[in-house]
Amino acid sequence: MPEGNLRQRCGRTRERKLRASDDRSEGRGAKRLIYGRKTTTPTKFNSKWLAGNKINRRHNELRPWTVQLLLYRTVLLAQRWPRRERRLQGIAALPFGTCAPAIIQHLAICITGINLLHLNHLECREDRFISRSEGLMSHCDEMCSLSSLLCECKWLDDGKLRSKKIDHELKKEKRKLRREVTVLLLGSGESGKSTFLKQMVIIHGRGEFTFDEAMEYKAVIYSNILNGMRTLIAARLLYNDSPWEFPERSPMLIQKFTALCPKDLLSQRAISAATFAECASYVAELWEDSALKQTFERRSDFQLPDSCRYFLDNIKRIQQLDYFPTNRDILLCRKATRAITELVFDIQSVPFRFIDVGGQRSQRQKWFECFEGVTSILFLIASNEYDQVLLEDRKTNRLMESRAVYETIVNNRCFYDMSFILFLNKTDLLIEKIAHSDISKYFPKFTGDCRRLADVQLFLLDLFESGLPTSCQSGNRLYCLNPYRRRLEMTSRKVICLFDVDGTLTHPRQKIETECMDYLISLKNRVPLALVGGSDIGKVLEQIDLDLEEACQVFEYVFAENGLFACKRNHIFHSQTIQEVIGEKKLQEFINYCLMYMSKIELPVKRGHFVEFRKGMLNISPIGRTCTYEERKAFVLYDEEHKIRETFLNDLRKRFPVNEYNLHMSIGGQISIDIFPVGWDKRFCLKYLIDDGYTEIHFFGDRTFPGGNDYEIYEDPRTIGHRVTSPEDTMAQLKLLFK
Repeated sequence: MPEGNLRQRCGRTRERKLRASDDRSEGRGAKRLIYGRKTTTPTKFNSKWLAGNKINRRHNELRPWTVQLLLYRTVLLAQRWPRRERRLQGIAALPFGTCAPAIIQHLAICITGINLLHLNHLECREDRFISRSEGLMSHCDEMCSLSSLLCECKWLDDGKLRSKKIDHELKKEKRKLRREVTVLLLGSGESGKSTFLKQMVIIHGRGEFTFDEAMEYKAVIYSNILNGMRTLIAARLLYNDSPWEFPERSPMLIQKFTALCPKDLLSQRAISAATFAECASYVAELWEDSALKQTFERRSDFQLPDSCRYFLDNIKRIQQLDYFPTNRDILLCRKATRAITELVFDIQSVPFRFIDVGGQRSQRQKWFECFEGVTSILFLIASNEYDQVLLEDRKTNRLMESRAVYETIVNNRCFYDMSFILFLNKTDLLIEKIAHSDISKYFPKFTGDCRRLADVQLFLLDLFESGLPTSCQSGNRLYCLNPYRRRLEMTSRKVICLFDVDGTLTHPRQKIETECMDYLISLKNRVPLALVGGSDIGKVLEQIDLDLEEACQVFEYVFAENGLFACKRNHIFHSQTIQEVIGEKKLQEFINYCLMYMSKIELPVKRGHFVEFRKGMLNISPIGRTCTYEERKAFVLYDEEHKIRETFLNDLRKRFPVNEYNLHMSIGGQISIDIFPVGWDKRFCLKYLIDDGYTEIHFFGDRTFPGGNDYEIYEDPRTIGHRVTSPEDTMAQLKLLFK
């Protein structure tokens, strides 16, 4: 029987029919709701009046003629039913008062057997039927007290009703749990698990914190600031490595702050705003002294929260009496996790449950209470802690502690079928740290550039992979680190993709298709892109259907005329022209000979613009560049048969030897020959890429055969050449290369 909204079903045109059937085989007399089938019940009902469409439930009103109709049909059915089925006594004398809607519903249940509880038992599983049935029960209790007016009705007792509701809720919860994804957050202390969970609240949960939560975090922020300042003062007095900038003021401020903010004050759960404001005035003045800031730069030698600088920089805002924490304040405040925290929300209609547990050594015994029913383990690593030691023993490197914990868990046989996600956290802090801290001092095996983020991250990835010999050698286990590793390796090698335009990203002399451009825009987030064309910049931009500013947002470099026009991020580089290299006399001699030779060529059609002068090259076209697209295609077929351009090219090479004229000649696109100084082919643009440190240059071109204008750069040892036949082929090869 179909399930769904009863009110919607009642609005359909087909009739609902009722019949009372005595299901003796199952030992119960149940009146069933039958759709679209003939019944033995002699009276037919229009489904709309039964569904209550004539009753305005919103205003609790009943139209008088509806009462008469319902009474008539109810009495008629009662007379024609067998005596044992009758349940009404004295119905004709029934008065209707203010509770008429409830009585009508009650009569419908008594006479027709449409018991909403019964329907729920048979077919309906939606919450609205249960809640509506409970409402009918309450109405029935009131009406049954008027025993002289109503029949004796047999309802399910409260225990059975409660049992039905519990069963329904259990089934609903079971269905939800089958779809739920449970993620357990693990990691050593201060790896950022709680911060990750707070970010999930903002991004996928409520979007903001409640007032009570914000007030609780406000006290934590106060404590973080005062504790941080006490730690800085103690470290400054211990190391004494730099003099005070304000020697007459700072020592006195320290005494006042220490007296006003003793240790027992920080141990209190809540610090009042007035007390904090008084302490914060000293904190703000002390933080202005450069000596404390120099001590802060040595924070790897002592225990100080990463967010201390942020709160000290914002101390004047936080010390206001009406201060209310922002989302960023709450994200950056630090409080050790002592209990198990759960957060449930939906991501794209899929229920997720995140479980956060403390990462300190004293809290790790609680981890095993959380493994049951876990879909995946997200292990967080504070990647900036390579030069810090544990708070617990003050000697163990924090990164090595994380590695030991991760290796223990991931190699446990109990978790063989569980997926693990290794999360390199706190990248922003890592970028700040590698600028002044050499990782090779703490990890001598590091051989990369200690100032380069990709090299450091790749080393951290190798460090944690080296501890996974038992779990990741098996081919049955999904290894989730490969995509990120591939991206890091590409970043470490400085990979770039360099594209020809005509025939590679676009069809000949056509604009780029939307599908190809959309793919390039998505690819640029993974690998830098560059563009090189033999045409002038105007024609190149016309084919990719962008202006120069828009092109620089997609491509790291835009090269036209084989690189003589070079633009990087809207910065245009200066370069020479062809006449400056070979001289005006030789240039005119060459142009005159080309025009004379082409005047003797007989073709099916000839148009205009046979010699196009560009900044760094000449483009010679026997048919003329003003030919139509159809004439261009016809010339391609004619040229393949009669070798017009090939014959012309060989004649030019004999007439203008390279050792005398220093000119390189090659077949251009579909209708032309390119002439440019030696070394000014598409390899000319490579010097810009190599000067910027790119070590792996993937070139994609279609004219890569000997004599083609892509041949030299395709064969150049500095590039990895990819021969393509169309824009579709280019995208297919890119997807295989960067999948």
